[in-house]
Amino acid sequence: MTSPYDKNFDDILEEILIDYQNLDEAPDVGEGSTPFIMGSVLASMVFGLYRYQDYINKQHFPDSADSVHLDRWGTIYDINRLTNESDSDYLGRILNFIRIPPAGGNSNDFKNWALDSEHSYYIDGDSTYYNAYAACVNQDDGIGTVGVYLIPNDETIISDSTGEALRSATETYITSVQPLGIVSTGVHLSNPTIQPIDATVYSADALDTEAMSDAIVSEINSMNPGETLYKSTITCILTSYGADYAIVNVPSSDINTIDSANFYRTDSSVISLLEATS
Repeated sequence: MTSPYDKNFDDILEEILIDYQNLDEAPDVGEGSTPFIMGSVLASMVFGLYRYQDYINKQHFPDSADSVHLDRWGTIYDINRLTNESDSDYLGRILNFIRIPPAGGNSNDFKNWALDSEHSYYIDGDSTYYNAYAACVNQDDGIGTVGVYLIPNDETIISDSTGEALRSATETYITSVQPLGIVSTGVHLSNPTIQPIDATVYSADALDTEAMSDAIVSEINSMNPGETLYKSTITCILTSYGADYAIVNVPSSDINTIDSANFYRTDSSVISLLEATS
């Protein structure tokens, strides 16, 4: 939505000069005329007022507030900014709280408890670890157990004692705040599934296959549990780097981590370049 205060100097000056021209005896409003000079001075003053009102208007809403005032919005809802968290990620958590407020123990509540870095964290030396991703599912065990699956902010700790300490701290906090009647909450660190990528690209021109590979690795290494890895996504990356067309050999089809405990990662991709033929 466009701000009503978003006006530039030229538009304001034009409106002022139109008012002059609408006088009974319309004066000369050309550049250098007295009305033009007086109008320019007035437009400069009014422009400053518009800019100030535009700034104030933006701070009234979290999705347009600047960084400092976004922190204030977070304070109102008791949502503190995480270590090195960007404005966009922080805004996402604030908007999620506004749109889906606490509801006495629904799946979103368990997710938010797991992502509460003030309580669900572990300090090891000079490093603080917290959960960057959480998913909540009902475990089909017949006794009402809740399953929470996590990805820590540092994925390298998933398989060591630091990861276990973070998992335990998260489980302890969730157990302390969850509603009565829940038999137990099982908190798990999600496990990465390494998925190799092999593709053949065709082009009459020389291509930077290393950059292609890096882009594919970056895309896959940002996937969350349950997300589908589409072959078309890999194809789009390859063509965006100049391939005339591309064939994804591995994986052979779209794949999905149905199990919430898993998510895709890759440490390499193989890009073969063949010259396009007419």
